Amino acid sequence: MMWTGLIVLAFIIYHLAHFTLYWTNSDYGKLEDVVAPNHTRHDVYAMVTHAFSNPIVVAIYLAAMAVVFVHLSHGVASMFQSLGLSNHRWSKIRRRASRVVVGLLILGFIAVPLGVKFGLVERNPKEKGAKNAVSHTTSANTKDAASR
Repeated sequence: MMWTGLIVLAFIIYHLAHFTLYWTNSDYGKLEDVVAPNHTRHDVYAMVTHAFSNPIVVAIYLAAMAVVFVHLSHGVASMFQSLGLSNHRWSKIRRRASRVVVGLLILGFIAVPLGVKFGLVERNPKEKGAKNAVSHTTSANTKDAASR
């Protein structure tokens, strides 16, 4: 579990660098969504849909979720064992239940990248036909900000 833990840690660092610190694409930090006159917020939707349009990013997230599945399956089973569900009768139930619960969690996590990649989630619902959500949104908001 040490190796899967280190891989999960590396993924967490990548995830933060990607979506919080904007090290992979500095334009992500400039995305804004106008919610009311003179009021904007960070456009997470555009950032996520743009990022998961890249098949390499989707592959990284899917591979990371496979490792997270293995790591959490073991962790959840160990947690229940620590709570006293460690006899022979509970052993199979504990392992299976852990896999099911963690599997459902992982399915939720991979739904977003797969939904974007396969077109189930619109890339830019505000403007149909936008090719590049990042450059389109930032330039539109720059014009909007200049007019204020």
